[in-house]
Amino acid sequence: MKKCLICIALLLCAFHLPVSAEGLRENEIINIGVIVNNDNSIEIIASTTKKTIGPTRAFLVFEEDDDPEQASAILIITTIGSAQTIHEKWSGGTPLDLNERFYEYTDENGMLKPGRYFAVVTDFEGNGDILTDRAYFTIPAIEQWWTAQPTQAPTPTPTEEPTPDATAKPTPKKTAAPVHTASPAPQASSGIGTIHIAAYVILGVIVCAELAVILYLAGRKK
Repeated sequence: MKKCLICIALLLCAFHLPVSAEGLRENEIINIGVIVNNDNSIEIIASTTKKTIGPTRAFLVFEEDDDPEQASAILIITTIGSAQTIHEKWSGGTPLDLNERFYEYTDENGMLKPGRYFAVVTDFEGNGDILTDRAYFTIPAIEQWWTAQPTQAPTPTPTEEPTPDATAKPTPKKTAAPVHTASPAPQASSGIGTIHIAAYVILGVIVCAELAVILYLAGRKK
């Protein structure tokens, strides 16, 4: 029986690790970060150097200028489970712990209004000490995410008039070179031919006359 009680005590010590005066377990470091989505929902991620972050930790969200020791948290998100890394998303609704500041800094859907905030981790079963540095984030106006930026109308580029040199010149058609044919020799006209015939006739008459004279003279000498 005594041995059984000792075993139970050891198991309890293993699950309930010592917590420092600041709310952190011995040699524990917790890191925290915040992601803001396009719909203005937020995702808070925290991780510990120990095996588990513990089910008694919670995320607190404050306004940028708040002092966590004096101001109430706008939003309290309790962690679910006890993994080494905790990832919680807030996309509107009603938290378990409500106060006037929640309605002051959220819209009708429970979403944080545009502004600058920070998130931290606390141990709600301890003295409420802040266990991490502040993770600052900004909630922009929805219009900043989706409003299209005015675009400058494109300046029309002046078109240059084509210069005479730039225009294509018509290509002259190649014509066949004229073939020079030899002109036929001019034919004697009928008038010129008649003159030549008459000259030959006269010449023949003269020759005949001379022959006749020669024959006459030869006959007389005999």
